Amino acid sequence: MSERLDDKESSASGFVIDGFEGVTDGFTQLTRVSTSPTHVITRAKRYGRWYALKSLAPDVADLTVYQEMLSKEFEITMRLQNPGIVQAVNIEDVPSLGRCIVMEWVDGTDLGQWLSRSPSLAERRKAFNQLLDAVAYLHEMGIVHRDLKPANVMITAVGHNVKVIDFSLADTGTHAEFKQPAGTTGYISPEQAQIAAPDVRNDIFSLGVIMEQMDLGRGYARISSKCKFPAEERYQSISDLKSALRHPRPVLLLVLAGVIAAVVVIMLIVMVILNQPSAPVKSSVGSQDTITSPVIVHSETVTPIDSSPALVDPAGDDVILPIIKKEKSIIPVDSIKSSPVQGRPRDVGNYGAALSTGGDELAFALHKYVAQHRQDTLTDVKYLILDYGDMKRYGHAVIDKYLNSIHDQFNDRDLNNMRRVLVGRCDGYVDWIDELVKSRN
Repeated sequence: MSERLDDKESSASGFVIDGFEGVTDGFTQLTRVSTSPTHVITRAKRYGRWYALKSLAPDVADLTVYQEMLSKEFEITMRLQNPGIVQAVNIEDVPSLGRCIVMEWVDGTDLGQWLSRSPSLAERRKAFNQLLDAVAYLHEMGIVHRDLKPANVMITAVGHNVKVIDFSLADTGTHAEFKQPAGTTGYISPEQAQIAAPDVRNDIFSLGVIMEQMDLGRGYARISSKCKFPAEERYQSISDLKSALRHPRPVLLLVLAGVIAAVVVIMLIVMVILNQPSAPVKSSVGSQDTITSPVIVHSETVTPIDSSPALVDPAGDDVILPIIKKEKSIIPVDSIKSSPVQGRPRDVGNYGAALSTGGDELAFALHKYVAQHRQDTLTDVKYLILDYGDMKRYGHAVIDKYLNSIHDQFNDRDLNNMRRVLVGRCDGYVDWIDELVKSRN
């Protein structure tokens, strides 16, 4: 036999529901948050939830133009459904406040206050990326905010997420009324201060200023600067801006990073070679302690002779030095005197310093060679136009010129050892560039 339960005494959940304290259909606990010459923001509770009420300031509340502008702001905000944008709920009359836009209450601080707490670089970049996403959504909806600034960007207390607020100056192409130049000094673009028509590039200008204030790193300085170029020269859309942020540095810098890595590897190889016992260097006249002196070149620009063979040890073991010419005349090998310091003992300290200096001069010369043979607008290393054989000969000529400049400070064995090391570094670098370009093609 079933027993009928009295609904007034119990419920399916086990709670006796006679009402909860503070849950009403009207706004309570009203607290004024901010006041401007045109608007008042009030925090209030309804149904146990906090809301932000945006109403007109008393001095303008009776003016029709401001009442219509408040309605326009509600129409624009009500269309927006995005986690990065404050959500409008309704527009209604509230006792003591008058006509109000009812919006979600954002628990947090504005961007300016948040930055004063020194968030990490990763947190700042996350916030800026979220801001870009929110503005991109606005533009996709045909809306231009026209008043982007730190005070209108909230950072939530939980999660530190972005919420864009205050659409009092926002505009669309479909609204025909209340179009006027407006904005905040320091963030408004020059054309927005003179032209009423909404333009997404107005917001991009403001984002450039905000980007600078957020201090996102050196790679972002060039991008934030371009955001503030004249309208025709700045980024034309948030998509363009995002694309630039994905590639904040020219590809050439990546190439140079690879060059540095290659040089480090070569230096390690050089250290291993220098630590090994050195064998006597044979000469073209049969002596184990002397070699033919390096070819002396005093011309600023040296060009290797493609058809001239290198001087080769009769025993076939060692390539000594290539013959080098001036721009217009060949220096005969027979006319080169032997070094006056031939057979001088090695000064270990000076030898290491000289080798290091030679490596620096070679690296600079090769980097300059690469720069002179690239296209004006380099977008990828695969577009480098190089003759790798000529590049090696150019590097060898630079090495010979350097060794000639220090030939009176070292004996021929040291000079020959230096040349072997520097030629190995030169050829290794050129071969690496060759492989890198091939891998990109």
